[in-house]
Amino acid sequence: MDPRVKTSSADLQKLHDLNLKCVQTMQLAHETQANLATTQNMLTQVATVDSATKKGLMDINQNFDKLQQRCNAIAETAETLAQLLQETDETPTTQTTTSVEMLEATAKVLSNDFSTLLETHKKVLDKNKALVSKIQEKSQKASLIYTNSHPQQSEIDAFFTPLYSADLSNTIAPKGIWSVTPAGELTATEDQCIWSKEKYNDFILDLEFKTAEGTNSGVIFHCSDTDNWIPNALEVQIADDYAKQWAEADPTWQCGAVFGHLAASKRTVKRPGEWNHYTISAKGREIWVVLNGELINHMDMSQWLSGSTNPDGSAIPSWMWKPFAVLPLEGHIGFQGKHAGAPIWFRNIKVKKL
Repeated sequence: MDPRVKTSSADLQKLHDLNLKCVQTMQLAHETQANLATTQNMLTQVATVDSATKKGLMDINQNFDKLQQRCNAIAETAETLAQLLQETDETPTTQTTTSVEMLEATAKVLSNDFSTLLETHKKVLDKNKALVSKIQEKSQKASLIYTNSHPQQSEIDAFFTPLYSADLSNTIAPKGIWSVTPAGELTATEDQCIWSKEKYNDFILDLEFKTAEGTNSGVIFHCSDTDNWIPNALEVQIADDYAKQWAEADPTWQCGAVFGHLAASKRTVKRPGEWNHYTISAKGREIWVVLNGELINHMDMSQWLSGSTNPDGSAIPSWMWKPFAVLPLEGHIGFQGKHAGAPIWFRNIKVKKL
């Protein structure tokens, strides 16, 4: 919003309320999407032992797919409207207000239609309670997030896969900048990012990193545009907090912070030359950051409705103008290279899709 434009407090409140409705509608659509996917997967597995379900599986999948398409359309429209509301400083028009309200009503109808569809298949699920219970138990283990600890090695072996291949063939990266040492350490010679070719939505990322004196790097995710990643992604900061320039920097620029937005609750990064352990969990619009065995950050992105001001009133860097509340969640995962002239090393980089 242009500070030179004088907008009344009432109009600002209207903009805020409409924006909030868009965000909540988008969240409802995404929540319904997740529930649809879970139930569809469950019915597909039940079909392996229930002949009637197997016979009707094609129709079941078509019905679920149609609802998924409606979810996508609602989520995309809500995101577009939210971005438009963020960029304007004018009184909301009647047409805009009506569009938001109609979209909100459409999302509620969608949620009700899902409930009706679920009720249709309730008898099948009840009939196969034992199998459903096993599926749910397996799903819960596979979707476990780590809000205050690191995963056990047995869990990593069972549910995690390497984010990048050893030859980096599944990455997007400038030639000759990033390499893997014989010891299996990923490092860069210049300030250029490396990205996964694959996109992730909900995930858990587990890795180790090592800093040098003055290191400033980061773990980047939810990135929808690798060519212009700064306003289109979220970065969990890596920094040598023992170096003067970072020790005295804004707390949202220090290690463990969601860069420019939310500082870490404590300093747990080790000194340069020692290996650190990060576990970053992303589910919906919530982020948990565990560093060296302690939860140091938890963010609910939906609270960041502004692209210029954090919820606590502090300023967001101007180059990060897109509000986290409307940031697309599906995106690439990447690492910042030799930023600020100091190197960074990564190893044992594993990811689990949720």
